[in-house]
Amino acid sequence: MNREATVIFFSGNRFLVQEEPWPFDQRPGTRQALALFQYLPSLALRNLRWIRFNLGSDTRLDVHEGGTPLEGWKETARFMVQNLLTSKLTIELDLRHEHEYPDPYCSKNAMEVENDWRSYQNMAGVFIFEDGPKDYFVHIGSPNDCPSPADYQLRLEQERTLEKRIMGPEYDGEARGKYTNCGVSVVDVVRERPPVFAPDGSLASWHKVTPFL
Repeated sequence: MNREATVIFFSGNRFLVQEEPWPFDQRPGTRQALALFQYLPSLALRNLRWIRFNLGSDTRLDVHEGGTPLEGWKETARFMVQNLLTSKLTIELDLRHEHEYPDPYCSKNAMEVENDWRSYQNMAGVFIFEDGPKDYFVHIGSPNDCPSPADYQLRLEQERTLEKRIMGPEYDGEARGKYTNCGVSVVDVVRERPPVFAPDGSLASWHKVTPFL
């Protein structure tokens, strides 16, 4: 009964991992995904079918080749190849790190935008598996924190580029359910947090977001 329940639970549910690959200092990022995988028994790992990685909320994007955060991320991908049935696995990669909504007080210059794009390619490129994944959906932040319609279109094109780099030139993430059959995003998690009240009953904090689409 335990074996049957394990198979049903891990194959029938979607798992959200809040990762933190961008450390605030020189220490490695907190690798929740790798720690989770190492904790789970083999039967659970081989029945994982859907994983969404919400990648941090640090404002820096400097994940360059050879850097400690990227090496830790590659270690997670290697563990997945060795222990999961990647050909049956859907991977969602949310790299928006709270930048999917515009910030009227912040903008980026051309060099910063290019550095972000280079980091996106490094982080998304670790999932080149010989046997999969089954599906691969990538969400990135807009090229600027104050996105124009042109910026938003570029963001969509870059997402498709990253997905096709893993899945092949004919892959169509939208047709495969990127927006209609997806997991929970960073903003979804924030939106679902309840308000926090102080001991006197007053409202201490409230998470409010305004969608940008």
